[in-house]
Amino acid sequence: DKEFLKKIRGLTLEGKDFIYQELSRMGLGYVLSVANFILVDVGRPSQEVFKSCLKFGVIIRDMQQYGLVNFIRVTIGTQKENQRFLRVLGKVLAPRV
Repeated sequence: DKEFLKKIRGLTLEGKDFIYQELSRMGLGYVLSVANFILVDVGRPSQEVFKSCLKFGVIIRDMQQYGLVNFIRVTIGTQKENQRFLRVLGKVLAPRV
């Protein structure tokens, strides 16, 4: 179904651009991607970020096993899912007072 693939590809590219913008706004580094996921440098052990996001029901992947100790991998989702991920990531990474 070429039309469906075209639609999904477009939504993925839009979602990726949105996440890039928001990550930049948050001051987080990332690796530009040609896939449907992004590697994000969260500046702290990714396993800790993974566990904290999971408590909010957001599943990401920590990249520690690949030697990328401070990186997570997030799959591009729908706009609603992308917004939720970014909201939760912001909470998880917020400075602890």
